[in-house]
Amino acid sequence: MFSHRLALHFAHSLSLSFLYGRYPHYLGDLWQDPYRAQTIHDCLNARILSNKALDVKTCEKIQGCVDSKDAGLEFVSHFKGMHFKDELVRAAVKEMRAWKGELSKDSVGGCIYKVVFTFCLHNLFQLMLLEAREEAKENGKHKFLEDALVGHGMTSVLKAFNEFKGKLMSKTLHFLRVCDEEDPEDQRKRDALTQAAEEGVQWLARTLGPQIKDWRWGRLHQMKLEHPLSAKLNMPELNTQFPFGGDSTTPCQATYDLALDAEGNPKFSVEKGTGAVAACRVVFCPSHWDKSTSVLTGGQSAKWLSRHYADQVDLFRASKGKKMLWSRKKVEDGCIFKANYATTH
Repeated sequence: MFSHRLALHFAHSLSLSFLYGRYPHYLGDLWQDPYRAQTIHDCLNARILSNKALDVKTCEKIQGCVDSKDAGLEFVSHFKGMHFKDELVRAAVKEMRAWKGELSKDSVGGCIYKVVFTFCLHNLFQLMLLEAREEAKENGKHKFLEDALVGHGMTSVLKAFNEFKGKLMSKTLHFLRVCDEEDPEDQRKRDALTQAAEEGVQWLARTLGPQIKDWRWGRLHQMKLEHPLSAKLNMPELNTQFPFGGDSTTPCQATYDLALDAEGNPKFSVEKGTGAVAACRVVFCPSHWDKSTSVLTGGQSAKWLSRHYADQVDLFRASKGKKMLWSRKKVEDGCIFKANYATTH
């Protein structure tokens, strides 16, 4: 118990040192937002404070946690007291405001939040670019990309937009927070949020239909496990796709491309190249190694005709793992085939 508390304190203190500039050494500027780590910390700490053992099932549950109560609920809170003329927008924002922070595949309020946030991010980006152009006209300097978005130095400009997407949540919330501190009636903030809500709800109605109850996160946020040869072989059956919860701020990490496409439409699916998800999940139990569990995102084998092809997808979706056999007796009891090799002289 003591060592666990000490580890949490050290990790939390170290992250704060990085975030607030007390760590003197430069280690790069591609830091992920702290929301995911904070939720993991809260889950572990709640277990400790309730004097409950931190067992394997609890760890598996935390790995599959889709809570976004820090980042998601803070963003949603900025819509308090806002009024909209359109009836559908009013109803959708009301549903979003009633959301409790769980970003499950069946969440309606969470789906509205993610879509509205995406359009808000786009609008704020356009606003900051406009301000940067005005700044450039006044003093001949254009510091937006280096200072306002990606950190320090011209090298940051060369990094792919998707690489620093983890920063965009905190950047957006920081902008809204500063607006509240400097002027609660800041028209820039209200205009950005109003436009985002209207555009997001219109897009949802076009994409998922006019009924708000049908706007579930998993309908947009699909996990796509694509075999590298499926396209060349024209075999879509090699791929696996299913509704999935979470995002970049949840312990169950499932990120996607934050950019809008050429037609102005967002893309929410978790895909190779633009998204990220755990390649595998492991829970080690040093006090009883045979209780340890693991699960691969897809399956044990990449061979299409193998019975192990995609054989762990259901476990992954359920946030469960299979037992890892460590002791000799467990390995021998669990084996299905045994081969003896003898050397000849």
